Order: sequence, then C-alpha cells, then structure tokens
Amino acid sequence: MGKNKKHELSTQLSEDINKDSFSYSDSNVLKKTNYRFWKTIAIVVSIIMTIFIVSCVVQLYTFAYSFHPYAGYTTLGVLILVLFIFVIRPIVQALATPSFTLDVVDIESARRVSAINYRALKKVAHNLIGADYVSNESKIKIEGAIGNRKELNRVLREVYDKEITVRINKIIHETSTKILLTTALSQNSRFDTFTVITLNIRMIMRIVITCGYHPTYPRLARLIIKVFRNALIAYTLQTIGLDKLISQGVQALAKGIIPFVGDLVGKVAGSVIDGSANALLTLRVGILTRKYLYKEFDIQAMIKNPDETNELILREAILEANGDIDNIVAECKKEKKAA
Repeated sequence: MGKNKKHELSTQLSEDINKDSFSYSDSNVLKKTNYRFWKTIAIVVSIIMTIFIVSCVVQLYTFAYSFHPYAGYTTLGVLILVLFIFVIRPIVQALATPSFTLDVVDIESARRVSAINYRALKKVAHNLIGADYVSNESKIKIEGAIGNRKELNRVLREVYDKEITVRINKIIHETSTKILLTTALSQNSRFDTFTVITLNIRMIMRIVITCGYHPTYPRLARLIIKVFRNALIAYTLQTIGLDKLISQGVQALAKGIIPFVGDLVGKVAGSVIDGSANALLTLRVGILTRKYLYKEFDIQAMIKNPDETNELILREAILEANGDIDNIVAECKKEKKAA
C-alpha cells in the first residue's frame, strides 16, 4: 500500500510538472558542482580585485603624502571610510538576503527545493513589506498572498515590474552619471579604477537589497568578473592617454592655424570619451544585475535552464545600455549647466 501511494504521488507530481512545462532533466538545471566552480571563481576574482583596490589606495596615499604627510593620512582615512560605506557594508547587507535554490535534478529533490524556495520567497516578501520604496497598496497585496505560493509569485512579479524596476533603473542611472562625471574630470588612472570598482559594487548591492534577494553564485561570479573588467578598462583608457591621441589628430586637421585648439579639444573630447565608456559599461553591469535577479525569480517559479538565458540576457543588456547612455550624457549636461 505504501509503495502504491508513493507511486501515485510521484505520478501526480510528474503530471503537474509536465502540465506547468517544468523540466528537471540533467541538461536543464544547474548542478551543485557548477555552484562550487562559480563560487571558487567569484572568490578568486574577489581576491584579485581586493589586491587591485589596495594597490590603488596605496598609490593614492603615496601621491597625497608626497605633498604633505597629513594630506596622505587624511586621504588614507577617507579612502578607508569610502570602502567601508560603499563596499563592505552594502556587501554584508546584500548577502544577508535570501537566494533561490536551483539544484533540481529529479522529482525527489524537487519537493525539497520547492519547500526551500517557498521559505526564501516568504523572506523576500517580508523584506519588501518592510521597504519604504514599496507602496502601501502593494504591501497589503503581498501580506494577503503570503499563504499561497502561486499568488505570491504573481503579486511579487507585479510589484517588481511596476515599482521595483523604476527604483532599480534610477540607481543604475545615478551610478552611471556619477562615474561619467568623476572619470571624465579625473586625470588619474588609479583614482578612476578605484571609483569604478567601488561604485559598481555599491550599485550591484543596492539593486540586490532593493529586490530583497541576492543572485546565485554563478551569476554573482559573472557580475564580479564584469566589474573587474570595467575597472581594467577604466585604468587602460586613462593610461593610454586618449586625450593626447585626439589632440594630435585635431592639431593635424587644424594644420597649425589655431595651435591651442588641438590640446583643448583633445582634453575635453578624451575626457568625455573616457567617462562615457565607463558609464556605458556601468549601465550594462546594472542592467545585467536586474535581469539576472528577475530571471532567477522566474526560474524558481517555473524551472528553466538558467544557462540558456545568459546569452539572451547579455544581448538585451547591451541594447538597453546603448539606448540609456544618451540619457546619461544628457543628465550630465543638465547638471553641468545647473552648476
């Protein structure tokens, strides 16, 4: 009788899975080995990026110290404070949020994962209920849906689409604008690198806190790698002296008629290009973070292959970022006129 009952339960669960277009085959899930691999990658890249940050801090401290010892000490204190406020504290807060489990390899594990994800979903709901950026009407809907997983998924997805996305886009645009202005005005590669790393990490963690849950290790590792890539690009753009290359080109066009035009236009254009490139890369990281989080929310509601969506997500992020960069430049022009 026990075997028959177990068989009936398994059959019923299989029918429900097929009916909802769920797929639990080995090819359509993330394995635990993938998690361990990407967790290791994330740790390694984080260590390398930490060394890079320390190197930037030491160089900035040494530069300030060369003017006066107290200037060096003050700079060091400010940089450490910035790291704590913009990097360490947001990371701790973000990783304290729940994450969804996607390790489903068979029907038996589906029951366990389903229960784990439902508990995580409730924690996400409580995080949003306690948030000041969610409307009271939405909070009431979330509270009323906590007892029903299907309804809770629907209500939360609606809140994400109508309210959370607006806030996340604001965070992305604000961060990109700050990076554009800061790296365009700065003429120091170490400072640009430090700025890009700290603001990118802060942006990612703010988006995570806003959503109420953090991404799984594979996607978190990918985001960390992209932040490190952005930092290297910021360092390279400043190191190659783009403004000098442009000024030389302008001088060649002017043919010596107005000698100072080449240097002036070169510095301005080079700075704008540096800042715009860093802002565009930051936009992509922010959009990827949002799409990764939303996709994992959809995955826990209806199991799909996360790897199959990565290429599509990347293409969508690039297109959206390319469209948003014009808005960021326009915002910078408005701030400049207001100043």
